[in-house]
Amino acid sequence: DEVQLTATALDARTALAGANVPASTSPTRRLRVISESQLVEQVRAQLAGVRDSAKKLESEQRELGSDREAALGDTQIARSLAQRQEALLGRMKPLQQTLSQLQQRVARNRLDDPTLQGVLEDGLTLSQEAAQAASEATRQLSRAAEQTDPSLREPVEVAQRETELALSALVDALAQGDDDWTVRRSLEQ
Repeated sequence: DEVQLTATALDARTALAGANVPASTSPTRRLRVISESQLVEQVRAQLAGVRDSAKKLESEQRELGSDREAALGDTQIARSLAQRQEALLGRMKPLQQTLSQLQQRVARNRLDDPTLQGVLEDGLTLSQEAAQAASEATRQLSRAAEQTDPSLREPVEVAQRETELALSALVDALAQGDDDWTVRRSLEQ
């Protein structure tokens, strides 16, 4: 189903003054009406994209962690690793935005699906935790780029591990939500 909206406006002051100005008409706006199940499918499809992106980020974070030892002994390598860590952090922001937008869309449409709402809430929380940990890892690697100090090893390692764990938990949460939905959809059919 589709609803088409068009608005027409007339400047009352100009019309009262006797000027012959035609009314303005807006472009037609089309609103598609979809079923609840179609909305859930659209949200799930977007969540699958978020999960795939989170998997890639998790893999990249694991790779960054494996390069950590070399970075802690060489400021140039540490600087490069800090830049890569910061780039990974930047790629987390679109995930958070997508999850937030999906959460708003579900709320705006008053979708009563506690499982989906839980997946979105958990996903947003975990993506924020991953971003905070990645930010800390970037900060610690930047410190390591300024000085070769063995005491920086632990803070860098902890922050990178926390980032990887949060990304892994995000992937798992989104996969679990997808599994639950698949089972529920099969039962409904």
